[in-house]
Amino acid sequence: MNLLRGLLVVSICVLVRASSGQGVIYPKIEATFNVTGISTNPAVLFDYSQADVEVSISQPDSSTVVLPAFYDGGTTWRVRHAPTNAGNYQITGITLNGSAAATSNVQPTNWVVTGFPAGAGYVRVDPGNPRRFITSNGRRFFPVGENVAWDSGGHNVTSVLPKLGAAHGDWARIWMDAWDGKNLDWNSDGSSPGALGVLNLTVAQKWDAIVAAADAAGIHFQMTLHHHGEYSTTVDPNWSTNPYNVSNHVSSIGFLTNAVQFFTNATAKAVTKLKLRYAIARWGYSPSVMAWELFNEVQFTDAANSGQWNIIQAWHDEMAQFIRSHDPYRHLITTSSALDEPIWDQTDYYQHHDYPSDLITDIQDAPTISASQPVASDYSGECGINFTPHAGISPPIWAGLMAGQSAAAMPWYWDTIDANNDYFLIQAAADFVTVSGLGDQDVLTRSSPQVAGGGLGPLQFGLGGGYANNTGPDTFTVGGNPPDGVGSAPSYLQGNFHRPMTPNGYTFLVNYPQAGTFSVQVLTIAASGAGLQITNDGVLRTNISWPATGSDVQTNFTATISVAAGSHTLKLWNPGQDWINLGNLTLNPYAAQLGAYAVGNTNFQAVWIWNRTNVFLTNATTSLQGTVNLAGLNPGPYSVTWWDTFGAGAISNLTITVSATNPSVTLTTPPVLRSVALFAGLAAHAGLVVPNLAIQVASNSPPFNLPLSITNSGGLPLSYSISSTNPIPSWLSLSSTNGYVSRTGQLTLLLGFNPTGLAPGTHTFTLFVNTSDPSMAVTAVPISFSIIPNAPRLQVVGAAASQFVFKVLGDAGVPYVVQTSSNLLTWVSVSTNTLPGGVLYVTNALAPPPSHQFWRALWEP
Repeated sequence: MNLLRGLLVVSICVLVRASSGQGVIYPKIEATFNVTGISTNPAVLFDYSQADVEVSISQPDSSTVVLPAFYDGGTTWRVRHAPTNAGNYQITGITLNGSAAATSNVQPTNWVVTGFPAGAGYVRVDPGNPRRFITSNGRRFFPVGENVAWDSGGHNVTSVLPKLGAAHGDWARIWMDAWDGKNLDWNSDGSSPGALGVLNLTVAQKWDAIVAAADAAGIHFQMTLHHHGEYSTTVDPNWSTNPYNVSNHVSSIGFLTNAVQFFTNATAKAVTKLKLRYAIARWGYSPSVMAWELFNEVQFTDAANSGQWNIIQAWHDEMAQFIRSHDPYRHLITTSSALDEPIWDQTDYYQHHDYPSDLITDIQDAPTISASQPVASDYSGECGINFTPHAGISPPIWAGLMAGQSAAAMPWYWDTIDANNDYFLIQAAADFVTVSGLGDQDVLTRSSPQVAGGGLGPLQFGLGGGYANNTGPDTFTVGGNPPDGVGSAPSYLQGNFHRPMTPNGYTFLVNYPQAGTFSVQVLTIAASGAGLQITNDGVLRTNISWPATGSDVQTNFTATISVAAGSHTLKLWNPGQDWINLGNLTLNPYAAQLGAYAVGNTNFQAVWIWNRTNVFLTNATTSLQGTVNLAGLNPGPYSVTWWDTFGAGAISNLTITVSATNPSVTLTTPPVLRSVALFAGLAAHAGLVVPNLAIQVASNSPPFNLPLSITNSGGLPLSYSISSTNPIPSWLSLSSTNGYVSRTGQLTLLLGFNPTGLAPGTHTFTLFVNTSDPSMAVTAVPISFSIIPNAPRLQVVGAAASQFVFKVLGDAGVPYVVQTSSNLLTWVSVSTNTLPGGVLYVTNALAPPPSHQFWRALWEP
């Protein structure tokens, strides 16, 4: 029957709609409720071990998720969830400490999730490559962004995040600190929010706003739960105002006599877990929380300064395991930032923090894990910047991209970036990552391409390893770029007190193309005194001694020697008692004034080229042009794009061919004022998977989605856009109108259809899929959307001994026939008409008993 056919079409559409959201995230759903028969003591209500409230929610795929709820003041509890499917969600149970809870005022008890997914989901470690991140929809995630740790001088977290997102930044790092009102258990004046274990709900609401801002901006952030100053008396110390400190008389809950005890004291660990569990319950739903970061720079706590890494390791392991046992959304876990200390066993990825004197060489030559450590993602979670407006943050970001790690280098000093409105410099790098597909590459090997241009000038670099043991080389061969390994070499050149840390000093094998100079910058001299000797081919050329002064001396001293043309061996040695901290080393004239770094593999290369003279200059006016050798690619044709690193995007595109007999291709650079970049890869190749878009549904059926998939079998990302010659009709919507499809990947768009209120008949429209693949530049996608009138329904109005009254319900204007029968075999028409307004009353006389009469309504769509 036509009625059956109409119902069958509706059922098919509902099934498509319910299965369309796998691997993605819809906007959060939230319920509030009261729990009766529970303590009114806030110290109990915030304590999951005494008031463990969990909510069970049934999902459209018939599964049930059990989520921790959180106390939100008064008698209010809340639960939050991020749906992964469209469809119906319903609260099916609430428990208190594992048993059914007595509750009231549960609002709402169910939700209907519709529309398109709101995001790509949670950040995970790629199971196919532990050096890369993906989102839960399976797409690679290569973070580019900045630290936004706290509100600073009007540059507030919630105001910076939208600007960062608008610049296509997708990463931030935000601290749970006290001084700007973001620490749950520590008021800004050093007092506690209440009794031990009570958390600050005003702080929680501030974090609600931060998470909402990150959600809206499309930013994934690390929630940094502790920072070193809280438990340090020497480095950025805040221990004196810590509410857990018994000597802090502003606080009434102190129980620790020293900062080291935080890592071992049972009460300290218990209240820490309480805070972690609350954060999970309140913000764990959000995919914007990339990771729970257990500590910022734990190496500067008193426990680390006293060498007690065993208790720091045990604390990290215990807290990471606790989070994993309570977080239903499986967020990543990390900490920071000493790669060589035992704090990473239970984390998901590494991060290091970098503030070298050389913001290019030492960030490109980034610290990394040892061969004995588990392979995982690794990147610079903090890096320094040059404070030159509109120029200074760009070089370290691009040097970080050339480090071949798992993300860009992330600048500190968000207040400076915001004040200068330098987001365009972040966007230039973020767009490069997207358009080049740099993050889609499984392996990125660093190199220093041969470059020429601008004549000879100074080559400057620094030692980036800070105060540490030198576990790498101490002899370096200096070519046209700074040598590999200097980024990890300690900048502190030790004297007699700690000679084993840099036992041989440093040796540089150089080859001056013409006579020049070698300069050594000294930034700091230890309080106990130190010295500096520079030898050239074994001949002592500089011998300086600094006496003990009682305190470290900040300086900007530079020692310079003359060097003849040709090959030489230059050595740095400290004959004094204690250390000196070295700044930049400068060879002048020595190298071409265009420098270059690259990362890539045999099918892909990305190159950053900078003007050594101008790269940090605001008022630079003179550009250089030169050549760069592109090497390491397999034979074949490659697409090359030159890129403006200062925000303008692609400069030009060309195609090159690499041959087996000539594997290196020399390219002429555009004019380089400060820096430019390029990428080369195998061209994108588009494909399209179109569903059957000749659709028939009954009028006023529920909305539904159908997938349209764009594929890319090439090596570079495929850009796409969806266009039409006329405005998109109200019954049609698209989940996306433009973007990129990863190399050898697929992207599925959703076409949304809404039959509600649409007149019966056939509605047509044509979409055009445009791609960057010339062989499939434009493809027409015709849509035929037929609305079939609803079959009429009969509803009894009244019955008496002599008549039977019913009404016919259906679409206005639909022709119908009402028939009657006494045996369900032979039918007689009693009325033929069209429904004037969707409903019609029919009155029929009844035959005398004991006869039976039946009525039916027929329609012809």
